[in-house]
Formats: sequence, structure tokens, C-alpha cells
Amino acid sequence: MRVRRFLLGSFFLAIIIACGIGFWWQYNDLKQLWAEEDAQRSSRPMWASDKPAPATIQPGSYLAALNAVFNEDLGKAAKYYLEVLSGDPSNEKVQREAYFFNAILGNFEVLKPLVSALSSEYRVVFLTDYVKLSYVMQDENWQQVRADLQKKPSIPMADIVAPLISAWSYVAEKDYKSAMAALEPLKQNGGVTAYYHYHRGLIALSLGQDFAADEAFQKLAENKLPTFSLYPEIKSFYVRRGEWRAGNPFFVQWQAFANEQPATAELIMSASSKQITAKRGVAEVFYNLSTAMGGTKGGYEGGLILSALSLYLNPNQELPKIWNAEVLEQAKKPHLASHYYDQLKDKSTQTMAFKKAMNLLACGREEEAKPLLLQLERTNQNSTPLWWALASVYQNEKNWPSALHAYTRILEIEGESNRKYASDVYFARAFVYGEQKKFNLAESDLQHALELNPDNPMLLNHLGYQLLDRDHMLDKGFELVQKAYQLKANDPHIIDSMAYAYYRKAEYQKALPLAEKTVDIMPQSSVANAHLGDIYQALGRHREAVFQYKKALALKYDLTSELKQELLHKIAQKR
Repeated sequence: MRVRRFLLGSFFLAIIIACGIGFWWQYNDLKQLWAEEDAQRSSRPMWASDKPAPATIQPGSYLAALNAVFNEDLGKAAKYYLEVLSGDPSNEKVQREAYFFNAILGNFEVLKPLVSALSSEYRVVFLTDYVKLSYVMQDENWQQVRADLQKKPSIPMADIVAPLISAWSYVAEKDYKSAMAALEPLKQNGGVTAYYHYHRGLIALSLGQDFAADEAFQKLAENKLPTFSLYPEIKSFYVRRGEWRAGNPFFVQWQAFANEQPATAELIMSASSKQITAKRGVAEVFYNLSTAMGGTKGGYEGGLILSALSLYLNPNQELPKIWNAEVLEQAKKPHLASHYYDQLKDKSTQTMAFKKAMNLLACGREEEAKPLLLQLERTNQNSTPLWWALASVYQNEKNWPSALHAYTRILEIEGESNRKYASDVYFARAFVYGEQKKFNLAESDLQHALELNPDNPMLLNHLGYQLLDRDHMLDKGFELVQKAYQLKANDPHIIDSMAYAYYRKAEYQKALPLAEKTVDIMPQSSVANAHLGDIYQALGRHREAVFQYKKALALKYDLTSELKQELLHKIAQKR
């Protein structure tokens, strides 16, 4: 029987992610406002350009920078682009790339000469006016901040952000009345009601206006809390007043959030309550806006810059790092996400350790992920996402007994109440049994998986393919593969199985176009090329058959030792 390796890597990873830690909360009000502006921008990455690099660029550093970008190494990309820029300071392409990679890393001090050098068309998308304001805020020159805001800088959602920054600038001068007046334009903007009350309450709290803070927070309680990042301060306020109890809506909201996001809640509350300064307040504004940008199509790059600015003004934060990591994971850039996980000061929480391990797996760094997972296993014997992750690691190590144990534990924990989920587990375990040459057990698991989820095309295809080489089960195997083909006719593995099914039924003319189509789609597959060779041989096209057999031997994608011996034997017979 010809064995085809069952490729389950992406299948397992999708299940692990689906079972793992959920994605961050969304801020719909600001997100909608940003999406309206975002729709008018290109969805291409900010640093993308159709123009080739000018010949004046230093080739060594530039190639190193390109290689760093390809490998998603933020630190090296930022460093090499700056090196290139030092030799060609007027090159606009390099200016943009050096700016972007250093900005999302928070290297704003080295970018001061670049902020004004960027062409005007890129100053908006690169948020340079936000960066300029941040330089002034770092110097605590709040009067200058307000003067700059009066010039109507080119910043996204200026009508919302400018009043917030202006209001916080008055906190530095302990001018509560002016701070409230600065917020007044937001009072009538129904789309940002929660942000208006949130920042109004925090400003009142920072300036000792307890009555006004409570009044603002009570209004805020009627809306969805926009962020939990300054929750320790709000909790401390109500604890001091003796009002941190079940009847307090913030207490209720916090309990719900802590149950949904335990790792994040632990990180938030581990930060001791501190005085809310003007810079902390503006950092919170930038973080709020970064989450709105990060959740929209084509907007995550701007969100990363704003999040970095939040950390620039208030380095003692963890949430912006986690947010950036999760945004990049959603953008399918795990290597970039790992940079932010590495920056976390506290990786000790179990959920954060699991997230870090999952990111390492997505980056292909299993040797680093495995110790984290094994440490978690000691105290999380009933965590199915953890067992899925361990099963993936064990399979890649070809540690079949441990992989089998992991899948069996999942079945013991979850049972079969969720039929589709249980079907996926049996399907995965069948693969492990197959690798152990326990074919009866593998087939039993596949049969049961199909009973639980009879319309899964991958299951139908895999089981049907196994049956095609058994003469007494040929018709059943053909029926299963045909059903899989009807459900998912564009999958190359299913097309290959359909071709092989027609071949086994001696319907070679029907098999040929399917086999040729498979090889066109998967030219790297030894199995597909071998199947096409078999069909050529059956049609009397012997030279073409030998060519396909030799081609299949030269490929390593799914060439098993059994298939290799079979191909060598067929080639020897033709000599």
C-alpha cells in the first residue's frame, strides 16, 4: 500500500489557536472613526514602494536590511537602515524605512533629524506630528504643546485627540478648570462618550477632585469601559472611599474582565497605583488610539507607532507590548510579535507563558517553546490547549508515544459532547497510530471521526485513500474520495486521491487530467508525480512514466522509504 504522509501542521496549529487565548477586546467607537480615514489610505504596508533603491545606497548594509526585513528581525532592520541612511541621508526610500522600523521599536531619539525630513505625503501616515508633540512633552513644555496643537497638526482624528492632549497638558499645571474646558468639544460627540468620561474622571482624580472624578466614573459606568490599563488607580480610588464591592459597577466589570482575560488582569493589577501625571495621561490617549488603529485593515502599522509613543512617554507599561504582539499575531507576523513578548518584564503568569510558547511555536522555535509548555503541564493537567501544543511539539520530534498520550488526554478531558471537536482529535490521533504502524487502530479512529463529522472532506479523503489499495474495500474507498472531491474540488490532495481512485478502477482516461492537474499544483510532491507515472504506464506511455518516477525520486517533499523502494523497482523493470 502506498503511504502518503498526512500533512497536519497547519491543521493542528489552527486548532491550537482556536482553543488558546482569545484575542484582545475591541474599541468599536474609535475603531469606526479610524476606519473611515483608513479607507482612504492604501492597504499596503507603510514602507512599501514601487521605486527601486537608488544606486547610491551602500549595497552591503542595504542587503542586510532587506534580509532583516525578510526574516522579520526588527532590531537588525532598524540598525541597518540607519547605517544606510548615514551614507545617503537624502534618500527618501531609506528615510521612510529607517523611520518606520525605529519608530515601532520606540527609538524616537535617533529619529529627531528624520521627523522633518520625510516628504509631506508620508508625514501623515507615519504620524510625525504625534512624534514631534511627544518630543515637546518629554521636555515638559506643555505651553508649547498647546501652541503646536493650535496649528492644527496633521494627525488622525485631530478633533478628538487634540482636546484630550490639551486637557492633559493642564494637569501638569494643576489647572483643573482649563483641563475641563479643553475637553468640552468632546462632550457633544456621542461616538466618544466613554473616552470623554474616562479621561474626565482620570484628570479629576489626578488633581484631587474626588467628587468630580466619582461623577465622571458613574457616567462612564453607563458605557463600555474603553480600557483597563489605569484600573489600579480607579480601584484605589474606590477602595479609599470604601466603595470597592459588588454593588460598584466597576467592580462587576473588572470581575468579568478578569475571568475572560486572567493574564492581562494579573499584569494590570501587579502594577502598583501611581500618581497620574500629564505624560501618563497622554500615554493613555496614545494607547487608546493605537488599539483603534491596530484593529482596522491596513492600520496596524500606525497603531504600532502610537503604541511605541505610549511607551516612550510612560515606559513602565506592559499592555502596549501585549497589544502589539497580539496585533502582529493576527497579521500573521509571529516573528515580529516575539519581539514584544521578549520585552515583557513579567512573563511569569501562566497564561502569558502559554502565549509566549505559542508564539515561539508559530516562529518554528520549538526548542524554546517546549520547556515553557512542560513547565505549564505540571500545574495544568486539564488544559486542552496545552495538550494540543504539546502534541504538535511531540509530532515534530516524532515522539509518537508522547503525542499519542497528549491526544488521548484531550479526549479524556473533553469527551465527545462537541462532535466536530472530538472528530478533529480522533483524526489527529489516527495520524499518530499510522506513524506507529498501528493501522487497525488508525483506521478505527478515522472511522469514528467520520461518524462524528461525516461531511469533513479531509477525513473522507484520508480514510477513502487508505481503502483504495484494498480490493474488497475499493468501492467504499472510491465513494468516500468522490464525496470529498464533491465537497472540496480545489484541494490538490483530494484531486490527487480522485485521480488515484480512477486509476484503481482502471478508468485511466478519467484519471489522467486529474493527475496532471495535481502535478501542476503540487510539482514538489513525490506521491503526485508517482501517481501520474502509474497512469502514464497504464496508458502505454512508458518513457513518460519513467520520467515521472525519476522526478518523484528526486523530490523530498513527501518521499517515504516505502515509496522510494517502489519507484526504484519500477524504474529497474523498464531497463
